[in-house]
Amino acid sequence: MRQLLKDMSIYGLGGVLSRTVQLLLLPVYTRVLAPADYGCLELVYLVANILAILYGLMISTGYIRVYYDSKEPAYRDRVLGSAFWFTTASTAIFFTLSFASASSISELVFGFDDGITLVMLVTLSTGITAHSRVLYNVLMVREQARSYVGVNLITLLLTMGITIYFVVGLKWGVKGVLLAQISGYSIELIVLAALVVRRSILSFSFGHVREMLAFSMPLIPLQIASFVIALSDRFFLKEYSGLSDVGLYSLGYKFASVLPILTIEPFKAFSPRIFSLIDRPDECKKMIADFTRYYLAVSLTLALAISMFSREVIAVMSDESFHDSYRVIYILCASQVLLGVYNLSRYANNIVKKNWIIMLSWILASILNVGLNLLLVPRYGMYGAAISSVTAYAALVVANLYATRRIYPIHFSYSRLVQISLLAVGVFALSTLADREAALSIPIKATLLAVFVVVVLKTRYFDEDEIRKAKRLILRHESSGSQMGR
Repeated sequence: MRQLLKDMSIYGLGGVLSRTVQLLLLPVYTRVLAPADYGCLELVYLVANILAILYGLMISTGYIRVYYDSKEPAYRDRVLGSAFWFTTASTAIFFTLSFASASSISELVFGFDDGITLVMLVTLSTGITAHSRVLYNVLMVREQARSYVGVNLITLLLTMGITIYFVVGLKWGVKGVLLAQISGYSIELIVLAALVVRRSILSFSFGHVREMLAFSMPLIPLQIASFVIALSDRFFLKEYSGLSDVGLYSLGYKFASVLPILTIEPFKAFSPRIFSLIDRPDECKKMIADFTRYYLAVSLTLALAISMFSREVIAVMSDESFHDSYRVIYILCASQVLLGVYNLSRYANNIVKKNWIIMLSWILASILNVGLNLLLVPRYGMYGAAISSVTAYAALVVANLYATRRIYPIHFSYSRLVQISLLAVGVFALSTLADREAALSIPIKATLLAVFVVVVLKTRYFDEDEIRKAKRLILRHESSGSQMGR
């Protein structure tokens, strides 16, 4: 458990770094770009997410699963080479198709002529990152955590510096953001290749490609459905409310996206650990159930912190034209909490290799999301989009937990999970009253957040043994830190 927590903290830092660039650059974007320009940037990311699904056909996910089918070094080298070269071939195909249809994509998504350039730039950027995903997974399965974090840090610093130069210095706007990403991601790929690619990359096996695709291909409809739920609301907002509302909603979503960065990213180390326990089902099930409970406590605490103080933070960091974006942040944070619960519970499907269940649940949830967007966005704008999102994720969690009980029964502490969720909703509702007293809003909200934490710790949400172990880990960490200081 100690090693797992250590790996989770290291990989979590790596994931945080890799996804922090956009967050750290928010003050730049919200000062230099108008809401409509920021909305345009979000539509660019919408295209990138579609291309990311097609490039490599998600074989990097299959690589992690197939890697553990044998411990023979030659076998694992062939798996890596097969994944890498298949990614290269498929990327070349879809890269060509994307360039050839850039005009049609631009007309559909952006609606203005200059969008063709944006499509070409995001196509190139996404093609580079498709290869990086494979090589990052190599570092993870080889347990080279420090290299994983080091490459992320290099990419973060370079991309941030180049973006500020292009957007603020040269005033290249959205094009500058994409050119900076291409520059940073190219350097990232070169560094990863230097760390990972040796003789192992030279081997190739069609059989291994088939094995990896057998695992990953059912996840493609899942990813498309995931894309629909996570990003299609921007498209509906663009059609019914305009690019400015897309920009406001997207800023709110960026605040909510801090939550998965801090809570879901550390679980990258969780996947290899869970798959290594496949032959010990009782231990495996208990770990999934326990970590789901731990995750919910941490994520709800962070969701409250993010949403309660978002109004004050946005007022300081952004232009006045962005201030209303705080209104949807709590609903969007709730969506991210539900997504995290789902990601943990779906390990049951991964273990028994019944990814079709995951695919089916995502497809149904995406259909529900589209229907709700069509119904609610024209009437309620951003609020309608946020409500559509949280409802779809709630349906996804319920469907997956129902399926899990049948294929790989896991004993989740449902009563404790529901109680802490209701407590969090009540605390947030009380915090909204503090907005009426601007001078006292921060102290009042801080007090409510502290009350939430104390109530969780003082009730039986955590077992006494879990609290004792946590205290020992904290004391041991503090002791080692003080020794290093000497």
